[in-house]
Amino acid sequence: PMLSDWAQKLPRPCGVLALSDRTARMLVQSARAFGAEVPREFAVIGVGNDRMESILAGTSLSSFLLPSREIGRAAGNALAEMLEVVGASSGSSHWH
Repeated sequence: PMLSDWAQKLPRPCGVLALSDRTARMLVQSARAFGAEVPREFAVIGVGNDRMESILAGTSLSSFLLPSREIGRAAGNALAEMLEVVGASSGSSHWH
């Protein structure tokens, strides 16, 4: 209900980037329930490329995959570099 209430208050036309395909489906269903024309006046993009959510939404959801492994690898490398800098500046090469 909170998602639907929030969505109904958006000015139209509008577009929403949902955090997942499940949330995108729920938004599409809510928009239809309160009379918005999807996607002409209420466009939604999801994340995950989950075909089942498109089927459940009754329409083809626009969606994309995040490169999760690459994002995780980049975050890990950035953290390792930060720890090396902190370790070098403190004169310690080990964390306790």
